[in-house]
Amino acid sequence: APGLLFGGTVPADPRTVLYDADVGTRATSWGLRSEFTWDFDAVVLKALTAWRAVDVDVSIDLDGTQANAVIDRPQGRARDFSEDVVLTSQSASAVEWLIGGSYLHADAAQRLTVNVAPAQLTDVPDGRLVTDAGALFGEVEWQFAPGWRLKAGARWADEHRDRHYRETVDGAPVATLGGGKSWSAFVP
Repeated sequence: APGLLFGGTVPADPRTVLYDADVGTRATSWGLRSEFTWDFDAVVLKALTAWRAVDVDVSIDLDGTQANAVIDRPQGRARDFSEDVVLTSQSASAVEWLIGGSYLHADAAQRLTVNVAPAQLTDVPDGRLVTDAGALFGEVEWQFAPGWRLKAGARWADEHRDRHYRETVDGAPVATLGGGKSWSAFVP
C-alpha cells in the first residue's frame, strides 16, 4: 500500500481507522413525475413525464493510513428527462389497439480527482455520457373466438450516445477521447 511506503501504519485493532483526510459522501437527488390521462370515450390518452437529478461528492483516503499518500475525490452528476405518450382503444369491440412513443435524454458526468501527495501530482480523469433515445410502438389484439386472442405488435427504436473523456495530470492533458454512435432497430 502506498501509505506504508510513506510512513503510514496498519493498526493492530481492525476497528481502528487511520485517515489523513476527511472522508465521506454527500449525495443529493430529486425528481418530478407527472401523469396525465384524458378519456375521450373511444380512446384514452396517457402522458408520463419525468425529470430526475443526482449529484454526488465523495472523499476517499485510498491508502487507508494516516500518511499523506493518496486521496480521491470523485464527483458525479446525472440529469434525465423522459416522456411517454400512449393512445389506447377503449371499446367493447373484438379489436383492441394501442400506439405510443417514448423519449429519453440522459446526461451523466463523473470526475475523479486523485491527489498523490508523495509525487506531488494530481490526476483528474473526467468523463461524460449523453444519451438521446426514442421509440415508436404499436400493438393490436383481436379476439377472433371466445377464449381465443391473436396479438401482434411492433417497435422502432433509435438511440444516439456521445461520450467525452479527458484526463489531465497536474493540469496537462494526457488523454482525450470522444465521439458518438447511433443505433436503430425495428422489432416486430
